[in-house]
Amino acid sequence: DKILFVYRFFPLSNKCNPYIPGEGGYPYGCSLAEASRCAGQQGKFWEFKTWGFGGQSWDNAQRAQKFSMEGMKQEAANLGMNVEAFAQCVESHVEFQKLKDDAAIASKIGIQGTPLILINGEQYDGGHGSEAFAQAFSQALSKVK
Repeated sequence: DKILFVYRFFPLSNKCNPYIPGEGGYPYGCSLAEASRCAGQQGKFWEFKTWGFGGQSWDNAQRAQKFSMEGMKQEAANLGMNVEAFAQCVESHVEFQKLKDDAAIASKIGIQGTPLILINGEQYDGGHGSEAFAQAFSQALSKVK
């Protein structure tokens, strides 16, 4: 009850992030961010986000297939989600404004890239494993009065 974890998006594409010039080489960034938020509506945010980030190791043809609407719906089905509700959310852009809001917050505090982790307002560059985060949080909590 002493830690609040907030995940914000900063897609590197101007399709949803007006602070990025052009697509930035990440043509699926906005659609994946929207789809991840829609997956979150069904309690599957982390699983879907992890799957999306896994696409960094795929070739362009695999990304085009898997990150298409049909590919994302297939992953939603694999995760046990209500595929119709997921697709409706993504296709109606219910979460789009929240992505733009996240980008505005990032721009306001000077963030220009991703991923970026802040712990109590300080940039964290350590490991991403559970032990590394536990140690970083413990150190941060020891500084809180």
